[in-house]
Amino acid sequence: MTVAAPSARGLGPAFARLWGAAVGSNLADGFAATAAPLLAATLTRDPVLISLVGVAQFLPWLLLGLPAGGLVDRFDRRRVAALACGVRAVLAAVVCLLVATDRLAIAVLIAAVFLFGAFETLSDGSLQAMVPAVAGRDRLVRANSRFQATEVVAQNFVAAPLGGCCSRSPRRCRSCRSPPATCWPPCSS
Repeated sequence: MTVAAPSARGLGPAFARLWGAAVGSNLADGFAATAAPLLAATLTRDPVLISLVGVAQFLPWLLLGLPAGGLVDRFDRRRVAALACGVRAVLAAVVCLLVATDRLAIAVLIAAVFLFGAFETLSDGSLQAMVPAVAGRDRLVRANSRFQATEVVAQNFVAAPLGGCCSRSPRRCRSCRSPPATCWPPCSS
């Protein structure tokens, strides 16, 4: 991999591109972490099914974190990151399409969230693993600091509130036309 020499003040254009990819990935992670459980609450009232969405978000890290690291180390990290981010974008688009057409089922949401998390292990691992090659030893602390700060800010302070605001489902109760999670007393829908 050919890397442009970083400027005296910054981390260089190669790092800027890598950091931009990390920003996008972290925004997607934060948005999904908030929106998926809220979306699940519009699909079912069963607390076990809603909690399975949360389990599906973090179970990939437990099951696939180490194998994903091995894959990242064996293959071209740029291609792994591109493939993982592409698959995550397709999954998000499919879920959005299913929500828009009122065809999303809770089982499909749980599966999509699990797959989104599985590919998150690959995208996050590959993006982070590219930092030393792109930033160089002399700027590694600064580059890693920027990556970690970006993860916290993008996921928790930007994307999470947006995910909460944008997580409304067009699904309505057949009896009272309100969203199922706000329908009280429970109607027969």
